[in-house]
Amino acid sequence: MNIAALVQYARAVDYSRQLANIDAIFARVLNQ
Repeated sequence: MNIAALVQYARAVDYSRQLANIDAIFARVLNQ
């Protein structure tokens, strides 16, 4: 694997983590 692929993978992981955090926040708001 080259560095560009690693960077792209790291960005995708970070992006999916942010989406998961947003989902968790929405779930928390809807539950209240």
